[in-house]
Parts: sequence; structure tokens; C-alpha cells
Amino acid sequence: MSKKNHEMDQSVLDLDTSAGLNRRSFLKMLAAASAAGAIPQLAFAADDEFVLANWGGTAEKAVMEAFADPLKKKTGLSLVVDGSGAMAGKVRAMEEAKNVNWDVMDIDLGNMAQLGTAGFAEEIDYSIVDKSKVLPGLATRWGVGNYLFSYVFAVNEKKVKGPVPKTWADFWNVKDFPGKRALPGISTGTLEAALLADGVEPAKLYPLDVDRAIAKIKQLTPHCVFWKTGAQSEDLLRQGEVVASLMWSNRAVVVRRDVPGITWTWDNAILCSSSWGVPKGNPAGKAAAMKFINLSLDPASQAKVFAIVGMSPSNPAASALIPTAERQYNATAFADKQVQQNEAWYAEHGAAAEAKYVKAIAS
Repeated sequence: MSKKNHEMDQSVLDLDTSAGLNRRSFLKMLAAASAAGAIPQLAFAADDEFVLANWGGTAEKAVMEAFADPLKKKTGLSLVVDGSGAMAGKVRAMEEAKNVNWDVMDIDLGNMAQLGTAGFAEEIDYSIVDKSKVLPGLATRWGVGNYLFSYVFAVNEKKVKGPVPKTWADFWNVKDFPGKRALPGISTGTLEAALLADGVEPAKLYPLDVDRAIAKIKQLTPHCVFWKTGAQSEDLLRQGEVVASLMWSNRAVVVRRDVPGITWTWDNAILCSSSWGVPKGNPAGKAAAMKFINLSLDPASQAKVFAIVGMSPSNPAASALIPTAERQYNATAFADKQVQQNEAWYAEHGAAAEAKYVKAIAS
């Protein structure tokens, strides 16, 4: 890649579409990046785009391959993916600036509840979206479960010098289990892992003691790097910059396919659901967003997403389509070993916890 293309690529990765950039300008910038070779796979139509925000890397490929053609056939809209990270803070900033660029976003149900309560999200229209296609509890007022995943710590055993960490306490113990670590730049999942490492019993995890968790995280900060996107979490482990990473299980699956020696355990992993949510006043219109959400629940499409990026299906019918050899990577198959994330706690306390966490890791 040329220096010019690298700079363009960085401008897209660092793009904050929430401030001072309208939808047309945003799409023009993405188109310019594509023309420069930074995003060669995207095609652009003038005013018939449907922008999906997710967490980048292989997930961009997965949603394009699974959903672009069905969306075009159903609505006439062309799918465009913004993989810079569907963070709740970006949504708030867009809404407050009355400058919404996304049509649908890949975001956890707890954050969707926060955004909906604040008036920043459209309610799901279940006259269009078939809630019977998702697992119980994943069809909520403001979000529909699109896939499940777990927060796990993945280890590159070929890079470990000494014993391999097996528990959250081991992950935090850099003295007996040396090597650089990676943590998410978001609080979700990280707070739970820190408390488990500090000796809190899984059954007594909620309500989360945020201050205790942050104190534990601070202990690890000198020995870790923080990732901002799923793609970055993959790269840190793949390139050997860290020996162990707290990351999404689906991203660990992707790295394991590329790098021999990547392992993780499902024991006391934190099982979560992500969801499709719709920002209030999305440019393509609420009806188009609901049609997209409904078509995304198709079992074959969800099985395709799992095959590409390891995201466990929210539609139980899709799990039956996963090849037997790949079922060891399906997070929902090991639910009995894991801690179920309490999305109701995040709906009430998540915004304050996130603010504390971001401040702590920045200092």
C-alpha cells in the first residue's frame, strides 16, 4: 500500500461521523477511500445506500456476503459498511448534533436499552421483524439479537514463555504468566473479567462493583494495550504483539484459523448477545431498517456469518446448519460453563460505568 493510500485508510479508520460531517460527505469520503484502494470491495450509489455500522475487519466481509444481495432485492438499497466501531457514544453525538449517518448498528442489547431510553433509538417494529426467529430474551424494545459471542481470553501458546494461563486470575498474573496482554477499550466484559480475576464468585458478579473492577484493571494497565475494534484485537494476537488478549470469541475463532497455537477456554467466559439497533431518524428510514433486521435472521445467512467470522447465530435454526467440526467454536454450545452477562444492569448503569472506565484507562 502506498503512503497516500495508507493515509486515506487511516482517515477512514479514525473517522468520527458524529461531528461536522453529514451523510453525503461521509459517503463521499468512503467513496474516495474506495477509489484510492483503501476499501476496494465497496461500491457506491448516489442516494440509495444503507449504512451498517459494525466493528470492522472480517465482520465487514461477513455482513456484505450474507446480507448485501438480500437487502438489494428486498429494498433496492446498496449496503455500505462502516467498520469503525458502533459505539454508543458515537450514536449519542450524532443524535445530539442531529446528523445521523447510520441506518443500523451492531451493538449490545444493554447499550441499545440506554440509547432507547434516552430517545436516541427507534423502537423495533415487530409487525415487520419476526421475533419468533430469535432465542428467548433477544427480541427487545430497541434491539434484536443478531448473534451471540463471549468475552474470552485467547492465548498464543507459541509466544508464552512458561505456563499457559488457564483462569482470569492467571490472565491478570503477569509475574507467574509473563507477557503482554490486550484489553478492550470498552468496559463491557472487561469489568466482569476483572472482578472474576479478583476472586468474585460468578454467581455474585452482579451488581458489578465498578470501582473494584477498575482498581484491578489498573494493576494490569502497565502490561497491556487497549484495542478499539475487533479487527485490532485480532491483529494484536495474530502479529504477536501480545501473548494473551481479552477479546470476543468470534474474533478468537478467526485468529485461530490463521495462527497455530491460539487457544481459549469457555470456563467463566462472559456470554453476551449483540443486536441490531436503529438510530433515531436513520437516513434510509425506519421501515428499511426493519426489513434489513428481519432478513438478517434468515438461518442460512446467519450460518454464513458464522462460517466467516464465528458469530454464533441468534436464530436456533441456524445452529443446526453449522458443520459438526465447527461447533466447538459456537459460543452458545457452551452456555452452561459461562457467566451470562446481565444486560439489565448495563441498561441502568452502563453509561456511568463506561465513563469511569474510559477515564481510568486514559490516565
